[in-house]
Order: sequence, then C-alpha cells, then structure tokens
Amino acid sequence: MQTIYLLIKGASLPPVEELYELTANDVINTNIENDRAVEYEVVWPQVRVRLRLREGAAAQVLLTEVQAFAQAALGSRVDAKARKNLRRVMLADTVMDVVIDPEPDAANKARDLVLGVLAYYPDSLLWDGRALYNEHAKRFIGAEDAPVKFFPDSTPEDSAEALERKERSLVVLRREKVPFIQHLPVIADSTQATPPTLDQIVERLVALVTIAERAEGAALAEYEAALAARGAQAAATPDEMAYARTETPIEQDTIKFSQRFESAWVLAWALGLVETLKRPDDFCQAEALREWAAAGVNPLKRRARLRPLSAILDMADLHYRYHWAVNDAELYGTRIPARLIPAVVYERHYALNWLISGSAWDTVSTDT
Repeated sequence: MQTIYLLIKGASLPPVEELYELTANDVINTNIENDRAVEYEVVWPQVRVRLRLREGAAAQVLLTEVQAFAQAALGSRVDAKARKNLRRVMLADTVMDVVIDPEPDAANKARDLVLGVLAYYPDSLLWDGRALYNEHAKRFIGAEDAPVKFFPDSTPEDSAEALERKERSLVVLRREKVPFIQHLPVIADSTQATPPTLDQIVERLVALVTIAERAEGAALAEYEAALAARGAQAAATPDEMAYARTETPIEQDTIKFSQRFESAWVLAWALGLVETLKRPDDFCQAEALREWAAAGVNPLKRRARLRPLSAILDMADLHYRYHWAVNDAELYGTRIPARLIPAVVYERHYALNWLISGSAWDTVSTDT
C-alpha cells in the first residue's frame, strides 16, 4: 500500500464523471458527506485507488509542512524561477489523500488515474514526503537523490516511436474533427508489442466468423461441424464454446458474438486479405468473411501476407483514440462524433489490441 498527497487549489473532488472518463471503469464507489463527495474508491481486479479530501486542521498541518520543505529546499535562492516555484506551492489550499493498494500496478491503472487527476487541477502538485512532483509526476522541488519521475518502475520513458505514432493519430483526429485528450497515453511500441503468428491470426479469424454465424442462428451441430471442417476447432475460446453450447443465451451475448464479424475484418486486413481498413463509420463485408472462413484455415494461411507490425500499431493507436471519443460521448450523452459507429470501433479496438498485446482473446483489454 502506498499513500501520496495531491496539493490542489479548490475545495472539492473532481466530478465522478471525470473519473469514469479517465478510467473507463464502472466500479467507482462514492462516499457522500453533507451532500458532497468526499471520497472515491476506484476498483480494478489488480489494484484499487482511494481518493479522499483531507479536511480542517489535518490538511493545514500537511500544507504547512510542504511549504516549509519547499522553502528549505530552495534555500536562499531569489531568482525568478525559484520565486515562481515557491509561489505555486503556496497557492495550494487543499489536500487530497491518495491511497494505492497494493501499490502502482504493472498495467499502469493507478498511474494513469493519478496523472489524470493532476491534469484536472491547474498547478497541482504531488507530494510523497521526500519531494514535490509536477502535474506530469516529474520532480519539481526535492533532493537530487529523489526519483526524477514519481512512477519510475511503471512508467518507462515513452519512446520516440510511440510518441510519433500518437502525434500522427492526433493529426487524423483533428482532420476528422474527432475529440481527443492530449494526456491519453501512448500504446506499446514495436519493441514492446507481442503479436501473434500468421497462423494464429488466420485461425482466430475463422473461429470469429464461425461463432458470429452461430450467433446469427446456426445450430450447435452446424457450428461444431463448421469448426471441424474449417480446421479451427483448437482456436475456439472458452467464452465462445460456452456461448455456443448455451441453449437460450441472453440477448446481450448474442449481440456480442454476432458483432465479431467486425473483429474478423480487422484480422483480414492484418493478413492482407483486405486492402484498406477504412474509417469505422461503416460495417464490414460479412459475405467476404464467410467465403474466406468457409475455405478453411490452410488455404487462408497460404494466401495471407502479414502486414508490417508498424502498420498494425498505427491502426491500434488510432482506434484507441477513436474509442476514447466514443466512450466520452456515451458517458456524457452527447452525439457520437464524426459518424463513428460505437460497435465497430469497439470490435476493431479489441482485435487490434489482441494483435499487439499477447493477451488471450477472451481477456483482451479495451480500456481508454
């Protein structure tokens, strides 16, 4: 467990809608006192983060401690930069306790939440008892032996490749008038991605088309026979088999699996079967997918030519940001931007993340 303190100007927590936007997480517990939120707890399977306003004398004690630390650290310096930095510390009038349990996680959920909250408040600072860090969690005032970055283990320096890819995506979003937030992180670069093999992608494509056909009404016997005939029995996932064998599945699951054509279309593009992956403002060509799947795994493997990883990463980064825009619009009940189709965006993001993450298909994350 780790406790840190955010020093802000303002006497309230951010709206809970802001946390939903930052985390794409529905599990947020709110503690209300005197008709206002005083504490949030954001829960993921691997980590939970509690944010609570520190009230009254306890807040003032910590603020006084931090101000004294800053004055001592700056010493006798009277230059403009030192005065500006000290003024920023003195402006803080509210403390937010942040408890990360068990500690910052490998998936960077806690890091991204803290950075998002820091970005929400102008001139915010992070205090860990040893040093003050700015809104980017980089050392602001503190001893030379304090870490330069507050999250050194979970925030490797973003590579030039990843940053350039993000900027290319933002150029597209600006041109298409799709909203975005600048602090949405980069995705993995080519040294971090763990793509599946061509054979695995082909088998996954065929399995996706086959389960989509089952969701459209194919009988269980037909589904199992198609998997066998197409050579994709081993590629069916536990979730797919559980759905296929359910006599009366819930409507939500049927919709979910029927939309897997859109994921399969991304894989067909990655395999070179689809020349261009156009904007996610239209649906895929399901009939072409049916024909390819019906031909079976082995003919597709002979025909496929895997695209360069750089092209797949470019598309993954762009759809990550499309997905944020769609989620943001749905969260606030506003119009979906630029004719994007939410279901298509989601399925594409899912498939592209599978292509770069090394995750099992049933456990792919689409967090934004």
